[in-house]
Amino acid sequence: MKTKMKFILAAVVFIFAVCFVSARADAAIKVTIKNNRSHSISFAFCWAGFDYDDDVSKGWYTVKAGETKSFTFKDAVYPLTSENFGYYAKGTPKGKKTLYWRGEGNNDHMKFYIHQSEAFTGSHNKQIRGGEKVQFRKMTLKRTGDTDGTATLTFNP
Repeated sequence: MKTKMKFILAAVVFIFAVCFVSARADAAIKVTIKNNRSHSISFAFCWAGFDYDDDVSKGWYTVKAGETKSFTFKDAVYPLTSENFGYYAKGTPKGKKTLYWRGEGNNDHMKFYIHQSEAFTGSHNKQIRGGEKVQFRKMTLKRTGDTDGTATLTFNP
């Protein structure tokens, strides 16, 4: 009886793992940015993975003034990222100081390493040479499928 229960448990775990991996392979989060400002804005995004070590931050994605652009993250899965998907953005209006859009407070789930001037892929724990740890701003994702989600951000003057 114990052997049969172990076999059934192993089969259930295996089926769950196969479903999770196949769903993850097809998963995607799509973020659309509408930049109605008079200057370009550069974005970094972060999201939760299966566990803390799998969390990711990536940048930079630039949206020019007056442009609408979409970015698709195929390694982000809605059920895992829906509560902890965020962005960090910066832009410099002509003749003015750089503006930053970032999170506030001390939410460790939204603190990631970035590099301010070079493309990067980071995480909570993976330090980036010449980088720093910053607070990302949470985004609200809309579920569009079992493993997919979308969000739209609009930046007005």
